[in-house]
Amino acid sequence: MADLVTPTEVVALAFQRPLAVSRIEDALINAIQVRYILPILGEDFYDAVVADAASYTTLVAYLKPIIAYYVRYQILPDVFTDVANTGVNRIPGNNRVPGTSEDLGSLKQSALETAMMYVSAMTKYLDDNSTDYPLYYSGRNPDNRITIAGGIIHRNINIDDFYNDTND
Repeated sequence: MADLVTPTEVVALAFQRPLAVSRIEDALINAIQVRYILPILGEDFYDAVVADAASYTTLVAYLKPIIAYYVRYQILPDVFTDVANTGVNRIPGNNRVPGTSEDLGSLKQSALETAMMYVSAMTKYLDDNSTDYPLYYSGRNPDNRITIAGGIIHRNINIDDFYNDTND
């Protein structure tokens, strides 16, 4: 299965300072695509995009930062700490103060929120250009199944969802 973004692109998109590209495994990128992108696009559309990314250049441009920030979210603990025979240790830098666990938590939250922001932009793009992407069905996108209004989560009822008996 092809990856839609390379480790070098991940570093360029999601990190402000240099990071060893070797820290980002292709298997992680692939797993993130399956975990976060597949549910949004649906299996048929996802398979088509991965098989022929050149035909979906605009969509892939939306997908790359999403994947990059989910990779950042996932690898921050590994960059922040070292697990060895001596236990879990923070990795101090030269002439730097090591960050705290709270720093790591806020960095992870920021990466997650940035990824979700890019997901919202891509979802809007797909909804606005639905005629260009006949394999995309917005009802399969988990983000389109709920609305949060005033802190209350509401389930969206899709008129298109013919097989859902709860619409009666």
